[in-house]
Amino acid sequence: MKLFRKSDEMEMHITWKATRLSYAFLCLSLAIWLLVEIIRTGQLLTIPFLLTAGSGALFWGSQLYFRHRMGRQEDEK
Repeated sequence: MKLFRKSDEMEMHITWKATRLSYAFLCLSLAIWLLVEIIRTGQLLTIPFLLTAGSGALFWGSQLYFRHRMGRQEDEK
């Protein structure tokens, strides 16, 4: 019995869409948590700030890397 099978294009599209939605939910939740705590206590919480900033930096950095990599591969063809 095969444990994993190769996904077709539709399954990959659905997975990418679900991933983007869950990422947006995570970032929005952390941002709201930060905002509520800043308003309530006047202090910046370290953990949610680092999670929000780290996930944003990882997202934008990986997006720039993969766009650059795809552009380089298209130039080689």
